[in-house]
Amino acid sequence: MNSKRARLKMLSIVKRFVVIALAASFLSLAGCSNRQTFAKLDIPKSEMQSVLAGKPKQLHADYIKLMEEGVRNQVLNEMQIGLKARQLGYTDLADEAFDNALAGIEQIYGPGQQKADVRSLWIEEGAKNFKGEPYERVMAYYYRGLSYFEQGDYDNARASFRGGQLQDAFAEDNQNRCDFALLMYLDGWCSLAGNDSELARQSFEEFSGFRPSIVPPRSQNLLLVVETGKSPRKVADGSGHSELKFRRGRNFPELYAEVCIDDRPCQKLDPVEDIFWQSSTRGGRQIDKLIGRKAEFRSSAIAVGSVLSDMGSTGIIYAPLFNNSGAATAITGGLSIIGVTAMAIGQSAKPHADTRYWNNLPDTVHLYPLTLSPGKHTVKIRYRDKNQAIVPQMDSVESVTVKQGKRNLHWVKSR
Repeated sequence: MNSKRARLKMLSIVKRFVVIALAASFLSLAGCSNRQTFAKLDIPKSEMQSVLAGKPKQLHADYIKLMEEGVRNQVLNEMQIGLKARQLGYTDLADEAFDNALAGIEQIYGPGQQKADVRSLWIEEGAKNFKGEPYERVMAYYYRGLSYFEQGDYDNARASFRGGQLQDAFAEDNQNRCDFALLMYLDGWCSLAGNDSELARQSFEEFSGFRPSIVPPRSQNLLLVVETGKSPRKVADGSGHSELKFRRGRNFPELYAEVCIDDRPCQKLDPVEDIFWQSSTRGGRQIDKLIGRKAEFRSSAIAVGSVLSDMGSTGIIYAPLFNNSGAATAITGGLSIIGVTAMAIGQSAKPHADTRYWNNLPDTVHLYPLTLSPGKHTVKIRYRDKNQAIVPQMDSVESVTVKQGKRNLHWVKSR
């Protein structure tokens, strides 16, 4: 009687274990397929016309893309629209786009957020709603901060630059490090503009820890911010395309920038931030570790499943030779099913790296503080290549107005 009861109990345990394993398999396989493709959303013509109404024609294609790609790429498209609108001089549209992008970012990467969907093992990286890599999120705050400063809102500008530094800190395991020196400098410039010398001192002291060769500004009243080159690129590499790699932007000659003010001799600008370097040296980036765990989980689950399946099959074959009970046969059968289940679960973990990226960012940001008399000045920016030769047909000549008693800022993008 005791033996029969023990066999029944063992069969019950095996049955429950197999059911749980199968359930896990079905859950993990739900929606599982090869790399996903995403159809464009069908936007009613009236809705599309309403969105495009009043928008400049140069941005129509960008807004259509924003609508058709929906929430999955909303943050990415808002980032790209924001920068393009800023270059074209549509400040209100740029601010709106960056505000929308930052709202999407902070749903996941705001203080106190749990970031549960980012940690999921079962969602392919490219299938998730885009929130950007740390350097991309930092740059969204950077551009919003520039706009606040240009509007004379120094407090919000400083808050935005500090928000970008927080995003850089999210890239580290201990979440308390930031090495984006560009934002430290601009933080200090905001404090100078707001007549807070102590806050400025702290920011520039932190900046000097990362860029000791660059002298922080003192009494200068104009800061030139000049961007050169093309955005870093993301590529998938490694087993199952699970590793996210970064490559420098291609096909741009301008590596250095210099400024010629009125009739003064031209001066070389300091390269303060290498955006490619920021993208490619995130040793503690959470997404790298996550994708690595996915790839490791996938291969481990398949390997363990194969072993269990072999053990189960062997047990079923040899059980009758050793007078094994029904419980033993059930156990070995269960091992076989569990092994197959484990392999299925391993196959369903999707480690593909997300290679979407903000494609109109610069490669390098240069800064140059100087002192000019109040009024209008002619500012000529020209660019040099790796051999220090002037890049033809890339000069930009602009009129800059320096306001008396103010810290001024002028932004230029080479492309």
